[in-house]
Amino acid sequence: MIPLHIAVYYDPESKLASSLARFLFKELMGTPERTASRIPVSYHASEDGHPLEVNLDGADHVLSIVLVDGYMAARAGGQQERVDRWAGWLVDQLERNPSADGPHAVLPVALDERAFDLDPDKLGETSFVRLDRFHSEDDVEFAERRHELLFFSCVAALRLLSGDGAEPDQIKVAPIEVFLSHAKGDLGTGSVDTIRNFLSAGPVDAWYDAKKIDPGANFSEKIINGIRGSSVVVAVVTPSFASRDWCRREVLETKRAGVPLVVVDDVLDEESRSFPYLGNARKIRWSDDRAQHVVVQAIKEALTHKHHVAVNTSRAVEGDTALGVSPELLTVLHLDGCKSILYPDPPLDREELAELERSLGKNFPMETPLERLCKNQKSEWIGISMSSAQDAAKYGGSPEHLSLLAYDLNLLLLRSGCRIGYGGMLGAPELTGGTYNFTEILLGLMRGHVAGDSKEARVMNYIGWPIHLTKSAKERAQEYPRGTDFEPVPVPDPLAVDLSALDAAEGEFFPPTTAERRFAWARGMTAMRERMNDQMSARVILGGKMWGYHSRYPGVLEEALLALRVNKPVYLVGAFG
Repeated sequence: MIPLHIAVYYDPESKLASSLARFLFKELMGTPERTASRIPVSYHASEDGHPLEVNLDGADHVLSIVLVDGYMAARAGGQQERVDRWAGWLVDQLERNPSADGPHAVLPVALDERAFDLDPDKLGETSFVRLDRFHSEDDVEFAERRHELLFFSCVAALRLLSGDGAEPDQIKVAPIEVFLSHAKGDLGTGSVDTIRNFLSAGPVDAWYDAKKIDPGANFSEKIINGIRGSSVVVAVVTPSFASRDWCRREVLETKRAGVPLVVVDDVLDEESRSFPYLGNARKIRWSDDRAQHVVVQAIKEALTHKHHVAVNTSRAVEGDTALGVSPELLTVLHLDGCKSILYPDPPLDREELAELERSLGKNFPMETPLERLCKNQKSEWIGISMSSAQDAAKYGGSPEHLSLLAYDLNLLLLRSGCRIGYGGMLGAPELTGGTYNFTEILLGLMRGHVAGDSKEARVMNYIGWPIHLTKSAKERAQEYPRGTDFEPVPVPDPLAVDLSALDAAEGEFFPPTTAERRFAWARGMTAMRERMNDQMSARVILGGKMWGYHSRYPGVLEEALLALRVNKPVYLVGAFG
C-alpha cells in the first residue's frame, strides 16, 4: 500500500474549486515539466454531482479535502437533490473518519460564505478551513488563497503521517520545525527579517540562533543538533552567505544529516562565488512579498521528504538505504554501511548519474522504486496509444493525471531498454488538440534520460498522410534529438476517393474540412496505424477521444482493434475514459 493518498472533492461547475484542485495536483504530484512531490492526488468531481468515493483500503492514510462553495451548496434551480447528496456524503465521511482517532481524515474547506449553507443543521458545529475571507479574484488575493490551501493541506497530511490527527483545529500549528540559515550581517533588513517576522507571527516553529541558543551554551553543538532535529532547513542566500563559515557549515550538516533543504535566492546582482553544495534542493527567487510562499514551500518540502522516506522504506530490500531526496555525492559519501540506494522517482538524468558513477563506481546501485520494475533490458518495440479523453472526469481522471502517467510510463519503458512507437505529431495545436503534446513529452525524455549514441532509434514517431505534408523532411529532422526518428506514412493505396474531390494539389497538406477530406484523413490515419502495428510487439492504451477524432473510429480504439486483429498483446490502462 502507499503511505498517503490525497483525494480532492469539489463541484465541477465551480471554476474556483476546479482551479484550486488543479493547483494542489501540480504542487503535490507534479507535471511532466515539474517533478514536485509525487504524492498521489486524485480528483473526485463527478459530472452528475455525486461524489466519487475513494478506496480507503488502498493507502495507509487518506486525506479527503472537500472544497465547499456556493456551487456545491446551491439550493436554487432544482439543485436540491444534488446538494443533499453532497451534504449527506460529507456528514457521513466526518462521522466515519474522526481524524484524531483513525488513519484517515476529512478536511472541509469553505471557499466562500455560501459554503455554510450546505447543511446548517448537521454541519453547523463543524470546523472548516476558512478561505471564505477572500472575496477578490485579483492575483494577490488568489495567490494568498492558494498558499493557505496548500499550507492547511500539507499540515493535515503531515499530521496523518505522524499519527497526530488532522482536524482543522489542530492544523493551525504545523508539526514541524524550520531551521533558518542566514548570515548574521543580513539581520535588520531584507529577506531574513521578513521571513523571521512571518515565522514568529505564524503557526510554524522556527529555529535560529538568537531564539534557540542561550548565553554560555555550546554554539557548535546547538547548531548541529538544531539542524538534525529540524524538519527542513531554509537557507537565505545573499551575496554574503557563501563567505560566512557557519552558513557553509550549516548547509553541509544539512546534507550530511539528510534534512531537506529549501534555498531562498536573494542575490539581486551577482556574487563572486556560489557555495557549490546549495544544489539538489528547491530554490525560490526572493521578492518582498514572498515570505508566506517560502514558509509554505518549506512545509511542503518537509511533507515531501517524509512521504518519500515512507514510500522507499516500504519498498526497500536488504542493504538498501532509503532516501527522501535524490542522491548527490556529498550525501552518498556519508552513508555508513550503505550497499545500495533507493531514492524517489523520477530517475536522475543520465548526466548526473554518469558523474556519480565516475566517483562511486558502477557497482553501487542507485535506483528509484519504479526503476526496479524495469531491470530486465528489452529491445522490444512497444506501441503507445494515448490521447486526451473528454470523459475522464467520470472516473476521477484528468489531463493532468494522463500526462503525468504518460511521462512516467514512457520514461520507464525507455530506461528498461524498450523502443517506443507513437503516432502523434509535433506542433500544430489545432491538429494535436488537448492540453499536452505527447510527442513533445517523448522527445523531451529522450533528451534528458536516454543516451543518443545508439545506432537504432529508440523512439519512432509515425506521421500519417496528409499530416506529414505540413513540413518538409529536412524541417522535421531538425526537431528530433539523437536516438529518435520519424516515419511519414505515404498516401494509402487505394485511397478510395478521387484526389480531385479533395481540392488540393498533389503533395499539398489539406485540413479535414469536407466530407471527402475527412474520409481521406481517416484512410491516412488507418494506414499509419497499420504501418506502426507491423513493427510493434505490443500496445499500451491510455485515454482516447470519444468525439473530435479524424478516423473511422476513435484513434486509440482503432489502434487497439488493429493490434487485436493480428494477435498483438494489448495492455489497457483504465480510469482515463
